[in-house]
Amino acid sequence: MDSDTVILAQMTPPALTESLLYQVPSTQRAWVEGITVCNRSSNGQSFRISISLLGAPTTLKDYVYFDLPIQSNDTLLAELDFTMNTTDAIRIFASSVDLSFTLYGHRS
Repeated sequence: MDSDTVILAQMTPPALTESLLYQVPSTQRAWVEGITVCNRSSNGQSFRISISLLGAPTTLKDYVYFDLPIQSNDTLLAELDFTMNTTDAIRIFASSVDLSFTLYGHRS
């Protein structure tokens, strides 16, 4: 991630509930560089991440991670490189309230 990278969104979602992490504001675009998932628990957990065009409801084709396990007290850094158009949405789902998500990138 370069020096112009900013935090686009952060969230500790409720357990077992799909939550909107980030939606590109209208008339803007976003370049996504990475996402971190931090497991603050002493137990293993799992998570899902989906990307939906134009903010459409999540369907099976939208998942980029589905029930991916994350070890206790571990952090996953997914380095990414893609552009999101206006109103595109990233949603998350966590098996526990002990997961934190941070999305990094640029807006234009």
